[in-house]
Amino acid sequence: MNIKQFARLSGFSTATVSRVFSHDPKVRRSTADRIRKLAEAYDFRPNAVAQSAFNGKTRSIGVLLCSLRTSYFADISQGIQEVLLPEDYLPIMVSLRGNGDFISMRRLVDHRVDGIIACISDENFTEAELREIERFNLPVVTIDAFGKRFFSENISSDEEACGKLAADCLLSRGHRNLCFLSGNPWPVELLPRFLSFRATLAEQGIALEESSIFSFREIGEEKRMDALCQWLKTRPLPCACYCYNDNDARLLYDAAASLGVRIPEELSVIGTADLNFASALVPKLTTIRQNGVEIGSLAAHAMLRLLNADSRELSRQISNVTLVERDSVANLKKKGRKP
Repeated sequence: MNIKQFARLSGFSTATVSRVFSHDPKVRRSTADRIRKLAEAYDFRPNAVAQSAFNGKTRSIGVLLCSLRTSYFADISQGIQEVLLPEDYLPIMVSLRGNGDFISMRRLVDHRVDGIIACISDENFTEAELREIERFNLPVVTIDAFGKRFFSENISSDEEACGKLAADCLLSRGHRNLCFLSGNPWPVELLPRFLSFRATLAEQGIALEESSIFSFREIGEEKRMDALCQWLKTRPLPCACYCYNDNDARLLYDAAASLGVRIPEELSVIGTADLNFASALVPKLTTIRQNGVEIGSLAAHAMLRLLNADSRELSRQISNVTLVERDSVANLKKKGRKP
């Protein structure tokens, strides 16, 4: 039955029934309970699209994440769903691909989502598109928008802690010949985890030379392996490398294998994220774990607060990270080897 038929059955007006299913706090609790019990008995569920014409709300949230094929973003998606679905909000997931991302966001707005949770950065959106997002006049929660544009609230991992944990791990195991590898589209000088890694080394009197920093952000995918192999050949062994993320670490594994460089005997490797393949690499990858489920949960809770708030103050929330020790970092002190 439609909402008008159900309203006649319940003895209440269509407006009252609609307000109950829109969670309007002005409706008496006794009235709301009576209508909900009757709806359950008759298996009645209101049409969300039809309701939006009445109250302007669809109880849906647009979610744009970088790549749902990556376990970190899949975990964020899970965390968002675990919070929003019990609150009767439907998350609509879209995987960002670099092209047409703004069109995807605009389509979510056209479908009258009540808010947006998104990975928003300059590599995804132009400045003109970012200004238009502001004109949507919707609550926007950003994820991992460190040092970039964010709108209402930003949720991210503790980027500085990532770099410090990696540096402390390598230093505590006697490594002094250190390097940094990144495939991030941003210059390394703008990456907080790199800056923290370099600063932690500097505190121990170790300078990270320019030749020890390799970024393939401007190198095409088909040429990255060759470029990485050429760079690795210049490294005196043994050495240790902190990779911006686990995907970069996996590429370094492949380069090392092609050159016959043994991990961790000659090359120690540490990554970031703890993606689902990290423990399946040979040897198993030591990495800094980011809690995607927690980040998704924090983002969803932030969205719920914004939907119920009169103002939208800018704020940031940080999710803790932890070191996951496996087999890819040699302990030079224990083996009595020279760093």
